Amino acid sequence: MERFYNVNTTFMMVAYLFWSAIAVALSMGLPLLNIALGILAGLYIGRKRLHEQAARDAFRKTAWKVSLFTALVTGLEALPIGLLGLKEELTKEISGSTAGLSRSFITGPADIAIIIMLCLILTVIQFLCTRAAAKFAFGLGASP
Repeated sequence: MERFYNVNTTFMMVAYLFWSAIAVALSMGLPLLNIALGILAGLYIGRKRLHEQAARDAFRKTAWKVSLFTALVTGLEALPIGLLGLKEELTKEISGSTAGLSRSFITGPADIAIIIMLCLILTVIQFLCTRAAAKFAFGLGASP
């Protein structure tokens, strides 16, 4: 168990980037598996800091950094996929209906703005999911 939680941080970041790219490919461009991967990263860091018997403040700082990393990776992967998807009419209709806009409103720059807005929302969701998972995992071993 000790070796499992002592893996090099750089290696873990590279492994996360690799598996995140695989998750995008497996979900055909949708970030659903990336959210799950971020949750796993949160669970891992929460348990790791618990096994290290880290202070709550040190844990919060680490959880924030990991959550930010997973959120940025997910957002930066989703943005080019969304922009490339603008060439597809179906993607425009789905993104417009998600944002609550009629198709007649969505043209040119509005398309790009909607994609950016949806990527920002996705980034925030990823951050919150990773942080919540880390807090949950760290809290499992907390004394009552």
